[in-house]
Amino acid sequence: MPVHYNMRDIAKKLSLSRSTISSVLNDKWREKSISQGTATRVLEYVEEIGYTPNLISLTLKGKVCKDLAIILPLNCLQRQKKVFFDIVSILQRDGVKFMILPYAKDNFNEIAQSISAYRIPRVVILAGSLKFTEYEEFLNLATKNKSVDYFLYDFRKELLFNDEKDLPPLPNNVSGVGLSYNDYHKIVLSFIAESGYKDLITTPYILEESELISHINQLGLDVSHGFSFNYPSDPETSLIEKGEEIAEHLLNLDIEKFPVITYIADDLMTVGAMNYLTKRNRKIPEQFAFISWDGLYESEFFSVPITTLSMPHDKMIRKLKSWLTK
Repeated sequence: MPVHYNMRDIAKKLSLSRSTISSVLNDKWREKSISQGTATRVLEYVEEIGYTPNLISLTLKGKVCKDLAIILPLNCLQRQKKVFFDIVSILQRDGVKFMILPYAKDNFNEIAQSISAYRIPRVVILAGSLKFTEYEEFLNLATKNKSVDYFLYDFRKELLFNDEKDLPPLPNNVSGVGLSYNDYHKIVLSFIAESGYKDLITTPYILEESELISHINQLGLDVSHGFSFNYPSDPETSLIEKGEEIAEHLLNLDIEKFPVITYIADDLMTVGAMNYLTKRNRKIPEQFAFISWDGLYESEFFSVPITTLSMPHDKMIRKLKSWLTK
């Protein structure tokens, strides 16, 4: 059974007053004209017994503060692990005192309490996996905490906050970064063309956007509705299984010349498709080459590495870095 100490116990043991113990632990012993010898004796003893002050009490008194918090939706690590560790690297390099506030369903009240208790002035939220209703909760959080600066990291930002959506405009204390879906697609399509591919299989959505059709024509890529696939819509189906369904569709296409590149735009679905084709003795990338855009670290460890781009995230990280260091 561990022994729990408080300042009264320490004061009694060392034959000192509680105010002396408090002054030493709060690094105010010099101001109180406490000798260095006494301060050293207190610090050595609290280290010996493993004493730590009551964090909640110190927090409420404003003695424990953080420079920044990261609101981390638990499912965002599937797709934004690289982004998360890039942010942590920047903060650690610059000596920023930060804390991570995990987001699970319906705990924005607890997050708001932590931001207030730790007197956190700036918050980054990795929002790429938030649902529409959860976004509204975040906006309420930001609106109620106008003294806090928020940075919204979500590639969907430009898509979500436009005149056609029901979401209210971003509050003045929310900065953000995002690319439209078309911007993402253009980056990937340009990379495909620069890699020497001519024949592309992708989703019909890309072929229904005049802006993307014009870009495809400029790049000289050969894409048609006849050689495309739809994303499986069953919400109960995992991303890996959806990729397997896409791969099964690819095998039913009357493809006459290889290699052909398939752009699925999701790393986990791409994994499912590659595994499915590999088990059926299709050669990758000699026959089917794949490209995605999530930039997952794990992609390089699959039996056949995925070509997955982090370029869109690199561009967004630069904007976030500028906000973090201003």
